[in-house]
Amino acid sequence: MKPRSLFAAGLALVLAGFAPAAVCRAQNEGGDPAEILKLIQPDLQAGKVDDAIEKVEKFTKDNPKNVPALFILTALTQQTAQQVSQADRTKSIPVYLKSAEAARKLRALEKDLNPNQAKMVATALYNGACSLALDKKADEAMKMLAESIDAGFDEQKTFDTDNEIDSLRERADFKKLADSMKSKKAEAEAKSAEKAIAEVPKLFKEHKAFPFSFSLPDLDDKKVSLDDYKGKVVIVDIWGTWCPPCRMEIPHFVDLHKKYKDKGLEIVGINYEDGAPDEVKKVIKDFLAENKVPYTCVIGDEKTQNQVPDFEGYPTTLFLDRTGKVRLKVVGYHEKPVLEAIIKTLLDEKAE
Repeated sequence: MKPRSLFAAGLALVLAGFAPAAVCRAQNEGGDPAEILKLIQPDLQAGKVDDAIEKVEKFTKDNPKNVPALFILTALTQQTAQQVSQADRTKSIPVYLKSAEAARKLRALEKDLNPNQAKMVATALYNGACSLALDKKADEAMKMLAESIDAGFDEQKTFDTDNEIDSLRERADFKKLADSMKSKKAEAEAKSAEKAIAEVPKLFKEHKAFPFSFSLPDLDDKKVSLDDYKGKVVIVDIWGTWCPPCRMEIPHFVDLHKKYKDKGLEIVGINYEDGAPDEVKKVIKDFLAENKVPYTCVIGDEKTQNQVPDFEGYPTTLFLDRTGKVRLKVVGYHEKPVLEAIIKTLLDEKAE
């Protein structure tokens, strides 16, 4: 399945994840929100993302309170802005701002966003703030930056090192905002860790086991097999560089690999990309180098993906114990404390 069509499938999951009340409100404002996907899916599958955005924009103009439509507009424009930015950051500014405006409207309408949706909204607002800063609109940038943090943007490393907001750093309101962000992040991480630890046993209990293995080429065409990791706790991350939630989760895996590798943890990324083989390898290699990813990534195939029951979308993460058994499957972006609680549970089974 092509990444763009899988992106459409991911949007279907987004629609399904909205609270029933939000869907009812959306329906009252312009019909069944699932019709939006039906409207744009042919364009997404054909790679005509700009055409899909134009259609969703028209839909949201006619139905300004349709929550799922606003989220889809946020996601599509965010994806497009990222691609444009790779070639010309200046040209991506209006696209990022369009995404941020959709996110702002969405946030004003709907308070019941799930974690993946909230993450997308916060990221869209943050990227909008960066774009305003680059466009020398400092006051507007500060306002949107504060909105992004209030919405849950908590990428401290990005916030501390991003040169796109360097022009704001000497402002007194920026320094105050930075202190507030650190405080909120510490508090949120503590609560998230506590909640994750409490929920992990339930996740393991509800998981249905299934067989899984792979033998796939790495980026140098060397075969890598699950058998290479016997006796290790293994995370298999099924992802793509084109997938925003996947990209947001990678720093967590990098940190966890560094922290737990010596205790028996291994991570393997199985990549699904669209393009010619050489182009795909370059895209992945560039991403791994830029993000200092230390673990192995291999090129996925349909056979491997089909081993995952009811495959829903990206990222899909499998957690295997030291015997090679899949003990847990999770779909979508997850906060670092959740991932860490799962890993620690499996690593602690060593003595059993």
